[in-house]
Amino acid sequence: MTRTCRFPYPGLRERFILHLRYLPAPMGSERRHEFHYTLVHRGVEIFDGNDFSTPLSVCVDSDDVVRGLMGFLCLRPGDTDQEYFNDYTPDQHAFASEFAEYLGYYVQEEWRKRK
Repeated sequence: MTRTCRFPYPGLRERFILHLRYLPAPMGSERRHEFHYTLVHRGVEIFDGNDFSTPLSVCVDSDDVVRGLMGFLCLRPGDTDQEYFNDYTPDQHAFASEFAEYLGYYVQEEWRKRK
């Protein structure tokens, strides 16, 4: 299962694009649902990882997965320990300081109303 979500940002023509791919567990496994993700803006890959997972009780194609991941990606300094950001790239730091607050709000509050 793959999913692509496009999120607008006020004043910018280009949207943030989230690509999310479910990584199926072997049959009979009791581990969490794991995902590979990329967040791209203006052709620049801001985040790329496979360190996001959800409990088995969460449907893998639900909007809850997208909201949970974006909540994780939209953390900003002050939201958690400063050490969390130690390995951030310059693009990730710029995203956290310039775009994360609004995008996190948008996905949690406005995006769910789109239907």
